[in-house]
Amino acid sequence: MIWNSSQTDLLSLAWHPNGKQVYVGTDYYSQFSFSELKISDDLSISTLGDTDSIAISPDGAWIVSASVSAKALRLWNVRTESPGPLLEQNDGSCLDVSWSPDGKWIASGYRNGEIRLWNTTSFKCEQILKEHSDPITDIVWAPESDHFFSCTGWIGPIIKWRIPDTSETIEPVRYSMPERCFKNGLAWCLQENCLISTTGGGFYQMWDQEGRPLKKQKMDLQTISSLDWSPDGKHIAASPLLNRNSVVVLDTSNGLIQKKYQRQQLSIQQVCWSPDGKDLAGLFSSSKLVGIWSSEKKWELRTPGKPEILNTISWGPDQTLAAGAVDSNIYFWNSDRKPTGMLNVGTSGVNSLDWNQQGDLACITDNSEIYIWDQNRKLIDQIPSRNNNLAKGKWSSRGDQLLVSTNDGSAFLIWNAEGIRTSTIFGSDYKIMDLDWSRDDQHIALAGPDSILRIVKRNGKLSRLLKGHYGSVNAVTCNPQSDEVASGGSDGTIRIWDLNTGEAKSTTIVLSENKSAVFGPGGEVLHADSDFDQDFVYLIEAPTGNRRVITPGQFRQLLAN
Repeated sequence: MIWNSSQTDLLSLAWHPNGKQVYVGTDYYSQFSFSELKISDDLSISTLGDTDSIAISPDGAWIVSASVSAKALRLWNVRTESPGPLLEQNDGSCLDVSWSPDGKWIASGYRNGEIRLWNTTSFKCEQILKEHSDPITDIVWAPESDHFFSCTGWIGPIIKWRIPDTSETIEPVRYSMPERCFKNGLAWCLQENCLISTTGGGFYQMWDQEGRPLKKQKMDLQTISSLDWSPDGKHIAASPLLNRNSVVVLDTSNGLIQKKYQRQQLSIQQVCWSPDGKDLAGLFSSSKLVGIWSSEKKWELRTPGKPEILNTISWGPDQTLAAGAVDSNIYFWNSDRKPTGMLNVGTSGVNSLDWNQQGDLACITDNSEIYIWDQNRKLIDQIPSRNNNLAKGKWSSRGDQLLVSTNDGSAFLIWNAEGIRTSTIFGSDYKIMDLDWSRDDQHIALAGPDSILRIVKRNGKLSRLLKGHYGSVNAVTCNPQSDEVASGGSDGTIRIWDLNTGEAKSTTIVLSENKSAVFGPGGEVLHADSDFDQDFVYLIEAPTGNRRVITPGQFRQLLAN
């Protein structure tokens, strides 16, 4: 059975202990409210408005809800559907809540990496735990209730927290991950009595109660590190992290992988389409090479001399390709793949390049200076550093405004045709992973490590929070032909959203060996390849936010139904 709510985003869910009631947190209402839908005599669904995360007490009497917009952490009486104690009024940064199995504790996780432990007898915060430095994405209790686990969607440890018998301070025990990787989630496995952590690197790890690894298993999922929508709006190019020597091209009409390009032994960190949509360029990580693929042939462009590693690439409107290197040079190739000179930016490495449709090339250096050249490569503007954290620049679709993101979480409107130099339009407390303009330049899409895709209006006001990824959102690209935006994350999915409504239109789960599976807004299977290896376990998350681990056999059965 699939239940679909077409009018709102589903942000969280929890089963009632009686097994007959599901509570779903949504963003539909301006304040918390209950709305019950009876599915059958044995099942009903209650939606809770303005609720980003929920947990139910073991006796089923209380719900604790975290609301970003209401900036509150509050208890609610399940029987009377009335508000209970307000635990705290916060800054809207609470991302996850979890109730201990014995009912004595509530743990809440925050965007700044803090965890707060609440005593359910006094409803007071007993301790604030500060070992994490990135947003908390998951808190899981062990069945004994004497310890719990926490992780972030970013690179960092899983931490085990022991609950002492007395009032002494809770001490963390760090679990060492098998590699530096994104952690998509935690779950407790009752059958094995162990903790399971999933990663965007394509693995899940089982741990015993003392943090010793029990089993490491490959999952057929791939973190998405780069996306670009083709000029005709019919394809999306993606660079999956697990097979980083590959570029996959999705057909947006069905979400399935249509083509795959590879270069053995070299990973691909950035992909971008040529302006005519006939060629696809890929920047090979930690190398001096750029690959170009077309329907007819492929090329490898090598920088002349002995330059340093390339950092970024961008196509010009006349099919010229530019590549920026850490040696302060920008290299150019024309449409015939012949080198046509270079530009030098002094002593700074080139971090970001972007060309607008008028032929102006914007460059951001590693010391946060901005250079802009016209189509004749004549310097027309040089903006000195006003922020030491500049990361990536992106011209608007019309080419009259340059948006620059910073590693500390702000996005700045830096330069436009009227000569405006600096104007902050959006600020946050986390790193912006990627950004893009909508086709009409009225909205900006911002990807971040807290699993949320933010849509910001041209004037800097927040328009929508698109939630569905589990883990970091690494890449974003807008459809140049329609009001759609695609996001790629460490959960192995590429999600397509409606910019106007915020509705999740489809989710593609990118699998290895040229395989993919596509889910609709309600979790229904739209398209899939079904010949999966029996050794794999797949983490499936529909756009509704539901997630589960299923076997390939179960997946094929799902397709059959």
